[in-house]
Amino acid sequence: MRVKYLTDKAYEILMDNIAVDKEKYLRDDVWLPSYFEGKEFCKESRIEVVPIQLYMDGDKNESDLINTRNVFDAFGEMTPQQASNPYLWSYLSMVDFWEYSKWRWGRNMDDSTADYEIIKGEVAKQGESKRSVNIKQRYLCTPSRIGLLRNSLSRLWWYGYLSYNPDNQSRKYHLTKLLLSQSDLCQSIVERNFSMNRNITFGILSAIQEINDDPTIDNVDRSKKTGEYEWRDLCKYINRFGAVTLLDLLSSNEIKEMSYNYILSRRK
Repeated sequence: MRVKYLTDKAYEILMDNIAVDKEKYLRDDVWLPSYFEGKEFCKESRIEVVPIQLYMDGDKNESDLINTRNVFDAFGEMTPQQASNPYLWSYLSMVDFWEYSKWRWGRNMDDSTADYEIIKGEVAKQGESKRSVNIKQRYLCTPSRIGLLRNSLSRLWWYGYLSYNPDNQSRKYHLTKLLLSQSDLCQSIVERNFSMNRNITFGILSAIQEINDDPTIDNVDRSKKTGEYEWRDLCKYINRFGAVTLLDLLSSNEIKEMSYNYILSRRK
């Protein structure tokens, strides 16, 4: 099937009317077609995918690994440029995978006022309700790095893209499993400025995995010195390193070596 995407106008209407329409996001049925009353609200792209079913059972966080594999296997031929289209992911989350979006994020529909300091400023306005912010982040998709990594569907594709290993078919999602093994690890990596650079995220994960696979070395976890997760310290270091060096010029192997050496050096 060919993937569809929202028109500019439809996207703007939905974004502008979140506060007015927020009760509609509690519905079980797909309401978008009737909302636009027969008017054109979507177009067909050139992206061909195999129809898929997403896993909706058990622990929601644990389901992310299964669904990341499902989405990336189906949509893996997309380029990062195509996968950066918020209109596409908004349509998928609101129509084709509405049931999944509701299952995965429907519990976050508290309508009290959001804490502006807790929720990222680029997707939250002063005084917005938590429900409105959740709709903007999870059901719709803002045209930003954070937006792409929080939308119900796009986050799954990007998790796969940033960690998939095409050179090891027997363990092609091994680093994806590591990335999603702890929410703090995932957040520490994907919410950094460098997160959309696959070489960097792949290099970091490869270094952590190599340490974890070595029975003579303690797994990467909380530092025995500081009590802080070692990957947090590593990601801060790489962020600082990026302020004086063009990280985009480094290969994943160079990032891996840098990360590996940094983690072990901090243990001495």
